[in-house]
Amino acid sequence: MADLAALVRHAYELAAAFDVDLVETSDARPEDACAIPAIRTVVSSPIIDQTIYAIVLHELGHLLSPLGSLRQHETPTTAARLHNLLLAEETAAWEWAEHYALEWTPAMQAVREWAYQTYVAGPPVARPAPVRPVYPARRVNSDASAFGRSIKWSKKS
Repeated sequence: MADLAALVRHAYELAAAFDVDLVETSDARPEDACAIPAIRTVVSSPIIDQTIYAIVLHELGHLLSPLGSLRQHETPTTAARLHNLLLAEETAAWEWAEHYALEWTPAMQAVREWAYQTYVAGPPVARPAPVRPVYPARRVNSDASAFGRSIKWSKKS
């Protein structure tokens, strides 16, 4: 396994090679990492281990993989279409990260699988609000014979 300094250096070298700004901030948690396509920037918590290195490469993949930011070019018309685009983007970004990593370790794979599972479940299903019974504004006579008399119904035998 490459040492931490080599991983950090590699992440910055990749970013520079592809003209992407890499910003590490201690204000971000690892799961807060993001790619900002409009300004070709990746924001991440500091690279302190191989899992955050993998996350940073994944975010670079969102900017640099041909399928890494599909939503930038297409406006989905349904929740299902949006979900499909998200899965395609996530897959492409993780594949890019694995391809360009100095090496791909079991810890990096575990982060990839965990992160991907957060998208696989799909969008929340909109459920209709429960129907509350509507009560009449006044009491209804439940006596069937009174009702029959009111409509002048007679039983003919």
